[in-house]
Amino acid sequence: MSACFPSQTLDDFIVRVYNPLARPLTPTYVRVPVFVGSHQSSFSVTDLASGQEITTQLVPIPEQILGVPGRPVYYRNATHELVWRVERLNPIAFSNFRVIKSDESNNELRRHQKKNKNKSDFWVVNKKVNLYS
Repeated sequence: MSACFPSQTLDDFIVRVYNPLARPLTPTYVRVPVFVGSHQSSFSVTDLASGQEITTQLVPIPEQILGVPGRPVYYRNATHELVWRVERLNPIAFSNFRVIKSDESNNELRRHQKKNKNKSDFWVVNKKVNLYS
């Protein structure tokens, strides 16, 4: 069971992964507990060394794990694990990844703003409502 207070509460944070072995790890997976609330959230992960955005997957934490007795209250916020594949972790070295959380409704609005940034129209868009003026 993993717990990480910052990853469950912050919308922008750095994950530092350390490979203590004298050989590279190829490939490996990073799993970070995160909170996904009532709004559908999305996460973007960027490898800070290369600047490349990494494909991620949100995996629900099983109810059996969420209900483990003795788990501190402040660690109970995590509802999912954010998982991504790292092709290579160098030996006896750190790799840094930036994680940014955003709501899907905000992402949809940003996409419309980018498309129509020269127009003076006002709009609000999410999964339930499309409002234009």
